[in-house]
Amino acid sequence: MEDEIAIAFVNQVREAFPKSSLRADRLMAKGGFEEEEIEEQYTMWLSAFADITGEEMVAESPSVVEAHFEFFSRAYKSGSKEVRRLVDVDYVENLYWKIPKEVCALYWPTMPKNLQELYVGFHGKPPL
Repeated sequence: MEDEIAIAFVNQVREAFPKSSLRADRLMAKGGFEEEEIEEQYTMWLSAFADITGEEMVAESPSVVEAHFEFFSRAYKSGSKEVRRLVDVDYVENLYWKIPKEVCALYWPTMPKNLQELYVGFHGKPPL
């Protein structure tokens, strides 16, 4: 059941963000995953999607980053226990990784409060 919920959630992300999703697929392929394995590796895929959000931060694409943040914030607020775990552990915990501090400072204030709380809950502090 958890796998079905997770795969359905990833499909929602894919529908909402087709370009970013293709980039996450490519990142997974670079990591050695075969195309048919990607769906099964939904936790890794959501981590790759967080990396794509980070790339958008560095590329100075605030509308894309904010759209990602809003989608995941809404999913956390209204999602099942499994969806909330996916948002928390596989997406939020992987945000801001290898992102310069000055870029983090631009995007942290735009991140919804519930996602900020998840991030700080895991990392112990903001990425600034």
